Amino acid sequence: MDYNRYFIEHPEMMAGKMEFAFEHGDTYRATSKGLYPTSDKQQEKMLQDFVNSFAHMKDEAQAKKEENACQCM
Repeated sequence: MDYNRYFIEHPEMMAGKMEFAFEHGDTYRATSKGLYPTSDKQQEKMLQDFVNSFAHMKDEAQAKKEENACQCM
């Protein structure tokens, strides 16, 4: 099964397990792939952490912007 390179390098960021639909009894699109939930991962917490990471990235970008502005003066 092929994966996005990011998830190959960061499997901890997958909130489940990649499987084919037929493994879950789907006969309509049996060869389609999907990320299926697993009991060992807290999807809600992982999603919240993912969303929060964007706020952190925004804060870092703003700090760099301010730092660059100070250097130009």
